[in-house]
Amino acid sequence: FMPIVVESTPLPDFENWSSLIPS
Repeated sequence: FMPIVVESTPLPDFENWSSLIPS
């Protein structure tokens, strides 16, 4: 699962929304 957030922000940021989105 890859939200649009990844396109706007660096890969490391994925850990941030990953904590908010249980998956």
